[in-house]
Amino acid sequence: MHSPGNCLLDAGLLSCETLPVNKIIFFAGVILTASGLVSPAIALLGGLICGLTLAHPFQVEARNLTRFLLQASVVALGFGMNLHEVFQAGRSGFVYTAMTITAALLLGLGLGYIIHVAKKPSFLISAGTAICGGSAIAAVGPITGASEEEMAVSLGAVFILNSIALFLFPPVGWALHMSESQFGLWSALAIHDTSSVVGATAKYGPTALAVGTTIKLARALWIVPLSLGTAVVLKSKARIQWPWFILFFCVAALLNTVLPQFNPAFRALNHLGKLGLTVTLFLIGAGLNKETLKKVGVRPLLQGLTLWVMVGACTLALILLNWIRVYEASRGSPFKPKGAAMSQANGIVDKLSHHTVEETVERLKGILQSKGVTLFAIVDHSGEAEKVGMKMRPTKLLIFGSPKAGTPLMQSAPSVAIDLPLKILVWEDGQGKVWVSYNSPAYLQQRHGIPPELVQNIAAAETLAAKAAE
Repeated sequence: MHSPGNCLLDAGLLSCETLPVNKIIFFAGVILTASGLVSPAIALLGGLICGLTLAHPFQVEARNLTRFLLQASVVALGFGMNLHEVFQAGRSGFVYTAMTITAALLLGLGLGYIIHVAKKPSFLISAGTAICGGSAIAAVGPITGASEEEMAVSLGAVFILNSIALFLFPPVGWALHMSESQFGLWSALAIHDTSSVVGATAKYGPTALAVGTTIKLARALWIVPLSLGTAVVLKSKARIQWPWFILFFCVAALLNTVLPQFNPAFRALNHLGKLGLTVTLFLIGAGLNKETLKKVGVRPLLQGLTLWVMVGACTLALILLNWIRVYEASRGSPFKPKGAAMSQANGIVDKLSHHTVEETVERLKGILQSKGVTLFAIVDHSGEAEKVGMKMRPTKLLIFGSPKAGTPLMQSAPSVAIDLPLKILVWEDGQGKVWVSYNSPAYLQQRHGIPPELVQNIAAAETLAAKAAE
């Protein structure tokens, strides 16, 4: 008999009196991550710390909430997407995902055989790595008749690698000077779970987020044929789980595309989606504990790690070699909203801003000042047109730069001086949408023959545009 005031030792963790403390910490973590004050990476880190040091007070409830919140947040992200761009990115991404999924499944099963991982966990880890992390494992596991322990081992291995990817991928992308579209494509193909893809790409920039989310969802669609194929081979009668949330994501993007008058409400829903995914990452981190790590063991983790490194390295090499690529909004694109195209000049990248022209310009000025970059001039084209009695939608050009960054460029490639100082154009199209436009670093590099080691000196416009537009 234990007195009411005593604590029981359960699986090495204190319960009873310490449980209320765990609840307080858990709720505080959820509230903090939902406030928008912490980044997705910090949310995941906080969850991992809680999961590894405290007994989880709501293990089952949190698991169910994580699943719902992930899907609802992905749908909300659709309200910040343009349907034309979603279909364009999804169409090209569907081919890439088919190739990587097939290769990952074959490699994973081969590695599992070599490392002597049990058949069911080996298949589940391969499926989770190839398609959609925990979602794929949750869908295929019941069809294979996997036990709870086998499911836990597979989910644990995949979630551990997801956590590493969220912290590792953005620094690698920056170090290699990857464009946002390149990074979004790489994240979608090489990171297992949707939540971690969103967390990594959101940190990299809005274009990376849009590309990564879209292609990741195209990758998640393969859950259906894999489930059907597994059921046929194993003659299983388990119910197939259909990823309906992907359809709702497309509906949200459709509404955002055809109903611009509701943009303020759609932006609010999109923001809620980002907050929801941050909370999801906290919940995923909190769900990993010492018992899970013990269950995973060395062999399944080694299989998952080896497969993940191979997939990540191969897709990264293909992207950097420009053998696979995805659509990136640029001048003259047939997917640009009516009234948006102003010329057919190649190499100009347009990013949709969530603010007015004036607000975007003010954000740019603040960012430039905080980074110590000189703003040489603001050319108010629409204001000058008004002075001579002509009407023009709000259009402003910011000219900025730094001699420290620009001088090595001109010493190496003198012709680049014609495009320096750097420029960012902020303008409003015929539908009232605001765009931030700039010369892509890749275009300037190719045009002037800039050495690869100096490309980062002209990448400022891309980073500034992304921060001002978000």
